[in-house]
Amino acid sequence: MDTRIDQSPRDAMTVPTEPEGRFTYRWVILATSLTVLVTSFARRLAWGNSGSAVAAELHIAPPTMGAFVSAFFVGYSGASFFGGFAVDRLGPKRAIRLALLPLGSFTAVFGLIQTTWQGLALQLLIGMSAGTGYAGTAKLLANWFVSKERGRAFGILGTASSVAVTIANAIFPLVILQFTWRALYPLLGGVMALVLLLSLIVLRDSPTAAPRAPKRAGTFLITARILLTNRNFVLMAACGLGGLWGTWGFAFWVTP
Repeated sequence: MDTRIDQSPRDAMTVPTEPEGRFTYRWVILATSLTVLVTSFARRLAWGNSGSAVAAELHIAPPTMGAFVSAFFVGYSGASFFGGFAVDRLGPKRAIRLALLPLGSFTAVFGLIQTTWQGLALQLLIGMSAGTGYAGTAKLLANWFVSKERGRAFGILGTASSVAVTIANAIFPLVILQFTWRALYPLLGGVMALVLLLSLIVLRDSPTAAPRAPKRAGTFLITARILLTNRNFVLMAACGLGGLWGTWGFAFWVTP
């Protein structure tokens, strides 16, 4: 006799259909996603710790030091916008892997710069490489966690910036003091290579192999128009702009 209790339609939508042992893999996905974001965020904090040493060696004026941060975020902002569409098209695991490779490479090469323009160009490229990280990890969590657990999962993922600040400000000055600022960036590039390897081994797009949606012409423009004409989305973006400007704009200027 079957003693199972029938589920309501709402419960049926939120209960995973995969075997429980496999579905617990979501915590591995979360841990790996957190590692990706912590590494990526710590990399951008390297300039806050090394900027003074770089400026002294390359004779960079203080206003130009701010331009290094701006160059990174110009690339990052554009890549974040278009990276979201890339995540939907390629899948989160592939988008994350494709981003980590140039991110680690450009970071390692940054330790070899000899001129201000080389540094600015690399900062722009590094920002462009880092732009898909959050969109990719966010979609992974949406795919792997049922609705009643997503708040918990995104709360944990949201600690990435704070964890990165803690790690960067504790370790990076010691590396620079013991060696030089030029040693810091190849070291970070090597760490990102390890994270890339981890992502190759661990990441899966979802518990089930869901078929991809067919490609449709004009989807990008249609979606962009819907977002940019949505009042709530525009207001939320404006609030995020102010909050991040007040937090990280200040942090990057006072750290050097």
